[in-house]
Amino acid sequence: MDGRGTPLRTWEKLYWGVFVTAISLFLFNRLKPDPVDAKIDEDKEARKLEAARAVLAGRSFTEGEEDPFEGLGPQEIQAYIDKALDGVSHSDPFEGMTPEEINDYTAKNGIPAQYQ
Repeated sequence: MDGRGTPLRTWEKLYWGVFVTAISLFLFNRLKPDPVDAKIDEDKEARKLEAARAVLAGRSFTEGEEDPFEGLGPQEIQAYIDKALDGVSHSDPFEGMTPEEINDYTAKNGIPAQYQ
């Protein structure tokens, strides 16, 4: 060995090419997040919507129940409320409801504080 490197042979180039490609593919596949199957619990979604309306009406939404927003951060809760209420203003919690829905809602939950 005189300290000079010899050029790689064809099989060595092929070996290192396959090795670099395999490592690159492995790392590329690790960049993507694992898909999560989102299972929608319709009962929980209904409770969340009811809780969002209760918040807008100025009532407590956790009276003797589990917190429907458990595990969500403040930004996630606000985003859900905005999405669930689909543009309902904070000044009118009945916006977008039919008269029958308003009657059912007030019979079940009482009249919001802002209307008393």
